[in-house]
Amino acid sequence: MIIFTHVVIALVTIVLTLVTYVKPTSRRLKMSYTGITLTVVSGSYLAFSLQSNLLRTCVTGLVFVTFTSILTYSSRNKLEYAENKIKVEQ
Repeated sequence: MIIFTHVVIALVTIVLTLVTYVKPTSRRLKMSYTGITLTVVSGSYLAFSLQSNLLRTCVTGLVFVTFTSILTYSSRNKLEYAENKIKVEQ
């Protein structure tokens, strides 16, 4: 059951991160941070509880965290730019 939960959390996080990149809001950013954290925590639990192949697990986790972190960072920058642009126009 934890594997299914982990996969669902990871997929939802990827979709949420993509949506956040397209249309960033601070609420979506917080949700992305939470999703990334939950995925890493559940993945770490799975890696140690199931005694899985640690190298493969770490590489997959690293790819996930890298992808979602880059998109989240870019989303945050887009949001800051948009907020600063609004402040300058006023």
